[in-house]
Amino acid sequence: DNGSTATGGNLGIVLQTGAVSTASGVENAAELRQSGSVNQSLTIQQGDLNNAVTLQGQNDDASTGNKARIQQGNNDQAEGNFAAIEQNGATNTAQTLQRWDNNDAWTRQTGTDNKSMINQAAEPDDSDGHSAMNEQIGLRNESFIDQSGAGARNVATARQLGDDNQVKQTQTTTATEGMIGNRADVKQGIPASDDPLISTLRSDLSAVTIGLSGSQGDSDGARAKQVQNGKEQEAAIRQFGGSVDGSNYAEQNQISGWGNDAVIWQGHFTLGDPDNYARQDQAGDNNKASIAQEGSGNKALQTQLNGHRNDALTYQSGQGNL
Repeated sequence: DNGSTATGGNLGIVLQTGAVSTASGVENAAELRQSGSVNQSLTIQQGDLNNAVTLQGQNDDASTGNKARIQQGNNDQAEGNFAAIEQNGATNTAQTLQRWDNNDAWTRQTGTDNKSMINQAAEPDDSDGHSAMNEQIGLRNESFIDQSGAGARNVATARQLGDDNQVKQTQTTTATEGMIGNRADVKQGIPASDDPLISTLRSDLSAVTIGLSGSQGDSDGARAKQVQNGKEQEAAIRQFGGSVDGSNYAEQNQISGWGNDAVIWQGHFTLGDPDNYARQDQAGDNNKASIAQEGSGNKALQTQLNGHRNDALTYQSGQGNL
């Protein structure tokens, strides 16, 4: 523990392995704490119902350059595991890799220029039900979540507060009709109270319930992109910018399947020149795309290809909309 004034440079490694049984590889716990800067950690667990927690920076906002990695599952079974990483400071990196089924991952970063990556793949038996959450507070942070498998029921969530942050979420599923597909959700900035201007649209925006309007700010220059491949999926992006210092950008690509829902909400209360830009692309049948924008200089693009019985709704309020 070197506080915020020294370089740290510590290395921590935890390895827990074993067959999936009551004797080994089940319900293990690994907790690793590092303070200061330029620390590195690696936690590897095999088996079921394991917990891994890594804390770097220890509420020391001056910590920089820490790297944390958690890997659960490889050649051995790995179901029902939980991984959490928390970092404070700047230029930190968090990476979580989970294999097999029904695992949970959570990352929280506070500071600037941080990066969080969560990769969850259901294999080799392709079961489903992963959950991933990235939460970042600060400037110029990046969030990545990738979920795949033959099943569905995966949930990806990103929360960011601050300017010039970026999110990308990718989900792939082979869910069939009637199954619960994947869910992707992004919120950047702070919403204000409900606005009566969109109250009449809530029924049309019911693909993913928003229930929010307006902005208290803190998402200027935000960028979010969601890519989904498969059926019966839902994607939602909510961006709330309170000034005209930067433009927000939201993009959703549902590139195959049918019965998908996509919703983008952008609130930009202060009128001015910068644009909020929303884009949605859908392919297939029975899809629904909804965009609601408030502010100035907004742009919206919706494309629905190679299908029928699709719905598209766009709502814009402000100045210079296109």
